[in-house]
Amino acid sequence: MSLPLSLSAALPSSLRARIVAVALIPCLAFGAVAGVAVTERVGQGRAMARMEELADLSVRIGAFVHEAQKERGASSLYLGSKGSQFAPELAAQRRLTDAARDALVSDLEAAGAGADADFAGKAATLRKKLGGIERHRGAVDRLEASVPANLATYSGIIADALGVVRGVAQTAADPAIGARVSALSAFLSLKEFAGQERAAASAVFAAGAIDLAGLRRLTGLASDQATFEGLFRAAGSADEIAALDAANAAEAAREVARIRSLALDTAPGQVPAFSDAKGWFRLATQRIDGLKGIEDRLTAALAREAGAARSQAERTVLLWAGAALATLLLSVALAFGLVLVGYGFEMTLVPFHVWAPDVFQGGTAPASGFVSVVPKVAAFAGLLRFLLAAMPDGLAAWPTVLALLAAATMTFGNLVALRQASLKRLLAYSSIAQAGYVLMGVAAAGQAPEALPAIGYYLAAYLLMNLSAFAVVAQVERMTGSDALAAIRGLGRRAPGPAAALALALLSLAGVPPLAGFAGKVFLLVAAIEGGFAWLAVVAAANMAVALFYYAAIIAETYFRDPDRAEGPASGAGYAWALGLCTAGTLGLGIAPGLGRGLAQLGATLLR
Repeated sequence: MSLPLSLSAALPSSLRARIVAVALIPCLAFGAVAGVAVTERVGQGRAMARMEELADLSVRIGAFVHEAQKERGASSLYLGSKGSQFAPELAAQRRLTDAARDALVSDLEAAGAGADADFAGKAATLRKKLGGIERHRGAVDRLEASVPANLATYSGIIADALGVVRGVAQTAADPAIGARVSALSAFLSLKEFAGQERAAASAVFAAGAIDLAGLRRLTGLASDQATFEGLFRAAGSADEIAALDAANAAEAAREVARIRSLALDTAPGQVPAFSDAKGWFRLATQRIDGLKGIEDRLTAALAREAGAARSQAERTVLLWAGAALATLLLSVALAFGLVLVGYGFEMTLVPFHVWAPDVFQGGTAPASGFVSVVPKVAAFAGLLRFLLAAMPDGLAAWPTVLALLAAATMTFGNLVALRQASLKRLLAYSSIAQAGYVLMGVAAAGQAPEALPAIGYYLAAYLLMNLSAFAVVAQVERMTGSDALAAIRGLGRRAPGPAAALALALLSLAGVPPLAGFAGKVFLLVAAIEGGFAWLAVVAAANMAVALFYYAAIIAETYFRDPDRAEGPASGAGYAWALGLCTAGTLGLGIAPGLGRGLAQLGATLLR
């Protein structure tokens, strides 16, 4: 909903700019702080997404290393047998290695983009070596490569792949993920040295003899496996360590350990007690396959935890962004609420009315009359000015809140006024109720073009009739020293002029035709109905009926009760002229409401 064009056109841009600037400064400060916080969380979210990509890369590397280890062993057997064994097995294994390599190459390209120089260099080196596998395979097929050269080639490629995994652990944004990658890296190294042992021992058993270099190689590989197994046990979870113990207790692993002991106990130059190269390769492969099951478990856990960390980071970003937006909206709503509270005190709206009855009763009648009219009229004008100038759609943004405040204010004021014995206190609660009627027009202003003229008309009428009432009360209080209801008994006989002015003012406040209060209330009721608040118009009409009781009670005391004293209140010429002008204005606005409404329309134009 928006204000009618006639209400929003020609708004003073300078005032609006000043109000917006004042409101914008704290909003910008809050936005800067919130932006920094959200940016940090976005950075963490991107780091977690990057971490998930690197975790997936580690999984791909693990799959490639497993196949490359088997190809290394098969190639060593093929070379060790001078091409007489393992040719079909080697061809089949190469196809499996190629599938894992192709998947890894694309991941390496993505991981290297945007990475630091060290990690990007490791990824580029690995991609280059992966591309050189075909050239080495040709040398193996032609039997031009030696077994040590074959081992060195594949072991170098695998070492570079494991180096990338260690780089992932070092660049991990989350310590828990980094620890998980470190455990995976240690386990992959254990498995790699198990693969190297499979290849080295296969060559020894295929050759039928062990030399000093081969013995040293097997001894070093056994030691390396023990070292990385210890590192894994230090970093892995209890379940993962239990899985490794189960793998070591398997028959193939126990047989590998037995054959290793036989080979290490063989003196250089002697024939090993075990010489079945194919049998060794099968057993070592079964052991490595068991380790591969643990590796799959580790990589699945890594991918799961990395995905959970990324999801948590994304939720954190959304939470911070939502909290920042909600806080900003709450701040804006609070600012508007504080403005409404400030004006509410001046307009004596419920629940900000508590000061009015005591101030009205404690002050002199002239002062109370001034406070009941001038601040209220100025406050309504200020509120409308603020809503129109600061935000053209402002009146339509809070219609329900204003309507509820209007209903509560008029109802509370009228009901409590019924029980008052003090004239000034009664008029204080009457003033509260009158504020509710005017606020009804403010609530409808977003949809009713005639609401602003109606508000202006009623404020003018309220000023005249309320000042008339307080002027008479001031004179009664000065002569009797009391503002009790009994002080005006018989005023119609003692002072017919002031009594008539008081009666007209009270009847106008009650909304009795043809006085100004009646026309003003009609204008406000019509505006409320046009603005979509027919229920509020019904509430206002019921309150007008209630108000008649206490206004009629004052009039009854004035004309139908015997006076407590014979003389009337003394008044000067200035008082008589002021009271006469207010009374004439009340009558004139009621008899010629069109004129008053036209002047109010002009006032609404000036207000914009």
